[in-house]
Amino acid sequence: MMMLATAAAQMPGMGGEKTKAPVMKADLKFIRCATCEELAKTLHRDVKTMRDELPAHIKKLPEIDIIERVENVCDPEKTAGEWITHLDMLEDGDKIKLVYHEAPSKCESECRTIAKACEEVMGDSDTDLAEAMYKGDMQRAKLTNLLCHDLADVCTSKPPKVPKTRKPGPAFVEMDEEEIRMQQMMASMKDMPGMPGMNMYSRDDLAGMMDGAYDADDEEDYGAYGGAYGGGDDEGAEPPEPGLGAAGVKLITEGLDAVGNAISAAATKLVGLASDLLSGGKKGDQPEL
Repeated sequence: MMMLATAAAQMPGMGGEKTKAPVMKADLKFIRCATCEELAKTLHRDVKTMRDELPAHIKKLPEIDIIERVENVCDPEKTAGEWITHLDMLEDGDKIKLVYHEAPSKCESECRTIAKACEEVMGDSDTDLAEAMYKGDMQRAKLTNLLCHDLADVCTSKPPKVPKTRKPGPAFVEMDEEEIRMQQMMASMKDMPGMPGMNMYSRDDLAGMMDGAYDADDEEDYGAYGGAYGGGDDEGAEPPEPGLGAAGVKLITEGLDAVGNAISAAATKLVGLASDLLSGGKKGDQPEL
């Protein structure tokens, strides 16, 4: 069975991973401390939520859950790093402050710069940080001090002053409702074990696959998969539901074969989310993955 990476080369519009916006490297030194403080706040909140949501029969949050959260917290394309897409770099005199927006951004240069600062702050401290958080419900101030002063040492001194000649970064561009739903679905796919190939698809790639209705041009591609949906031969096969298209059927079929039974339950939820997205969904609905 063809893997997702091979299938990408054969699907219309699948040109590989979308080019990411460039990091503004000169600004990293201005935002490392502020990024570290936001990172500590996020991890403290997320781990507390994870503990609060534990089933009654589980007495302690598994350390592996904390490790996975810490390892992914600087990736804005994963659920753990989604907080980064809400932050905006705003000029404040000779400083740059990070301002939170309710809606996420499309993660252009400023978002990528914050993500890079997060990676630099975390460095090789992820294991030590996860271990410290596992041992107990550490207060936020203590966690911030551990990460930003002891482990990363990025807040011991004030950040340098921003020169007057520095040009402001690009404006914060919020995602619309449809883009948010698509991004959440992509993040959930990347979170799933065995689905690393999904990172080669951009939001536009997935939207293109799911918006393409079945038509005569799809018949040749669809024929090879007719047995899975019809009576065992191409002639008796029924076309996929409108709005999914042959390319989408191929992706779902080959993807599920590749990842196997270990993620079948999660895959079922994703199919349901994709179906809801195609049908327009209801305003205010949020995916439950």
